[in-house]
Amino acid sequence: MANCNCFFCLPSPSEGNSWKSTALCLLGGAALASASIVFVSRIWEKFRQKNTVYPEDTVVLHQFQRAKHVPSLSPFCLKLETFLRMHNIPYMTILDSPLSSKGKMPWIQFNQSRVEDATFSIMFLSDTFHIEVNGMSGSVTSQQKAMSRAVVSLVEESLYWTVAYCRWVDHVDQTRAELPYDGMLKFVVPWMMAGIILREMYAHGIGKNSRDELYRIMEEDLKALSDLLGEQSFILGERPCEADCSLFGVLAQIMWTLPGTRAEALVKGEYINLANYCIRMRELFWPDWSRVVTEKH
Repeated sequence: MANCNCFFCLPSPSEGNSWKSTALCLLGGAALASASIVFVSRIWEKFRQKNTVYPEDTVVLHQFQRAKHVPSLSPFCLKLETFLRMHNIPYMTILDSPLSSKGKMPWIQFNQSRVEDATFSIMFLSDTFHIEVNGMSGSVTSQQKAMSRAVVSLVEESLYWTVAYCRWVDHVDQTRAELPYDGMLKFVVPWMMAGIILREMYAHGIGKNSRDELYRIMEEDLKALSDLLGEQSFILGERPCEADCSLFGVLAQIMWTLPGTRAEALVKGEYINLANYCIRMRELFWPDWSRVVTEKH
C-alpha cells in the first residue's frame, strides 16, 4: 500500500522528517485557503465600496486587526502607519479590512485614488504631500537616498523572512497568544500562515536554507543594522526616514511579540542599541501605543 503524505500522516521529526518536508503538507492547503480569502475579500470590498463614503483629504488605511502587544502583527502595516504618523498625515484606519487585489495588506485610499502595497503607498504619499524621497525632509544627498533604499531592501528582503519563520514556523505557540482571535481561529490562522510563509519563502529562495542557516542570516542582518545604527538616533543619522519605518516595523515584532526566542535574545542582548532604538521610535511616533493595541474596530 502506498504511503500517505497528507497532513495527518506525515512522519514526525524523529522519523527523519525535516521542516522542509513538513512544509509540503502545508502548501496545498495554504494555497487553497489564501486563494479563497482573496476571492471573498474582493467580493466584500466591491460591496462595501458602493456603500461607504470616506472623508475627503484623509488617508484611509486598510489593515489587519490590532494585536495584543503591537498595533499590527504585519511589519508592513506597522511600517505604513508609522510613516503616516511620522509626517503628520491625516488618516483613519479600517481594521480587519479585505485584502487588496494583490492578496496583500496594507493598502490605502485617498480621495479617488487607491494604492496597494506599503512601499507604493509611501511613494504615493510622498508625491501627494510633497515629502522628500525616502521620507527624509530637508537636504538629502544621493548617498543618503541610496543608503535608505539599501536598508529597506535588507530589512524587507532578508530579515523579514527570518523573523516570519521564527514567528509562524518555529515559535507558533507564542504567536498564537498574540492573535486577536478566539476559538478555532487561534489554531486555523497559524496553520494557514505557516503554509503561506513556507511557500513564499521557498519561492523567494531563502526558504531553501536550513533552520540553522536561517538564524545565521538573521544574526548577520541584525549585526549589520546594529553596526550601522551605532549611537545615532535613527538608522541614517538624526532624522527619521522610510528606512526607519521599515526597520521599526520588523524590530517591533521581535521586541514585543516573540518572547523567549533567539530573535528577542539577540535584539535585547548583543544588539541592545536596536532595542533602545525601538523604544525611542515607539515613544516618538506612538505615544498612544497602549490605547491603540486595544482597538477592536
